[in-house]
Amino acid sequence: MRWGTFGVLSLSLPLGMMSNAGAQEVTAAVEPAEPETPTLEIGDNALPGGDLISYPAALPARVVAAAVSLGGGMRNTLLGPAHKMKRGTTSAGVGFSPTPWLSASLELTGYYDSHSGTGFTGTGAVGEPHLTLRAGKFDGKMGFGGQVRVWVPGKDAPSIVPGATSADLRGLFLTQAGPARVAINAGFRLDNSAATVEDDMGGRVVYTEVVDNVSVGVSEWSAATGGIRVAYPTGKLVIGAEVMAEYYVGEDAPGLAVLAQGDVRLALSKMLTAEFYVSGSKMPGVTLTEVASGAIPLIAYQPVIGAGIGLQARFGGSKSPVIVGGGDGGTGGGEDTPPPAKLGNLTGRVLDDAGQPLANATITVTGTDGKVVTATSGADGTWSVEGLPLGDVNIEVVASERIASKSVVSVREGANSVADTALAPQLPPGTIYCKIRDFSGKPVQASVIIEPGGKTIQTAADGSCEVPIAPGTYSVTVSAPGYRAQTTTYVVDQNGSTIVGAELNK
Repeated sequence: MRWGTFGVLSLSLPLGMMSNAGAQEVTAAVEPAEPETPTLEIGDNALPGGDLISYPAALPARVVAAAVSLGGGMRNTLLGPAHKMKRGTTSAGVGFSPTPWLSASLELTGYYDSHSGTGFTGTGAVGEPHLTLRAGKFDGKMGFGGQVRVWVPGKDAPSIVPGATSADLRGLFLTQAGPARVAINAGFRLDNSAATVEDDMGGRVVYTEVVDNVSVGVSEWSAATGGIRVAYPTGKLVIGAEVMAEYYVGEDAPGLAVLAQGDVRLALSKMLTAEFYVSGSKMPGVTLTEVASGAIPLIAYQPVIGAGIGLQARFGGSKSPVIVGGGDGGTGGGEDTPPPAKLGNLTGRVLDDAGQPLANATITVTGTDGKVVTATSGADGTWSVEGLPLGDVNIEVVASERIASKSVVSVREGANSVADTALAPQLPPGTIYCKIRDFSGKPVQASVIIEPGGKTIQTAADGSCEVPIAPGTYSVTVSAPGYRAQTTTYVVDQNGSTIVGAELNK
């Protein structure tokens, strides 16, 4: 059994990326909503990310996270046709973020191997603590960061070998791609763990059992690393898939190893998340000559296929779920507040009848929630309104000595553009005068309907009326009880007078 303890190394500081929205010339007095930031998964090391790929994000303020996992896997024919290896794995981690951009965790990982097959019997166990320091920030859309993971392996428990101190250095990137998030890691593992299997003379230990070479969990070579994770949150579930490639470097290095995992995480409560995962690997092979000579390349051999379960918990801060969409995404203040409503913005332009920008027009927008927001067009005719609820809104555009315009627009999340609004001038009105008689010349009190517009006027007892109206062509219908209705077309001129002199028949 081999165990080690951890040491402390320095931390390099990365850059965080934050979005910055540009201001518009004319805006309504409505406060824009903060961007909604999705919450993030917690990995085996109790920090945001998957089990293989890390996120450049911190835990929420005042939150301590814990993660445990238990699993198993198998690999056959690694050392020969009859060789079978079964592995049980376990891990436990605790993470904390003292600032919105800095995180630290301590994780204990271990496994137990059982080998069988003719000539390949034996067992082996390895346990190691790992210290992770991470810096970075995710604003809900994009983030960059960096991470260092340090461990000091030992020989027989309890022991440490300072010369075996190893470190995994990574650059981290995360972006929100629609509902999904995509994380990319790239870096280098400086691996000195093979120092734990050197004898007193500085040579490599010769194991009595050949299977110990593949269970000792150390590597003779450092490795360049890189990988990707895609996670899709839906309701209380997050479905994730990740791949990590490790390319061993150095003299006689065995080449490429690939690790992969698929996982499903379910929010059991606001503080507890369960995980089920399946894993696989493609490791460099071992030749029969290497087995016969005992010179088996030392790398951390992994099962071809495996599966397991995990449990992640968070304590303190907000009680919103860790893995469900919405919330502070591990970057907020941890307050127990609901996620902000999804909102949209409107922009448009007001023109005159000649197509030129029209300034100082008043735009009134009535949202689905009944809230009324106003804006004023600028010198270039443009206007904007922010923070509107999603759905249909009513827009009215009014300008001095212009005919008002009304329309209905559907607002979607984010930016929305409204078609240009052209306002025609109001012409000086004309007048319609009514003089309604029957066939004998007797005055008749009648109803007068003017179309278009549906304007209805009741004449006086002497059959007269006076109606100011905009210039245009109108259809005028005159009706009275006991008389046949009469419809006639009239043209009204600017500042003109039009006489409706109907004679009604019974």
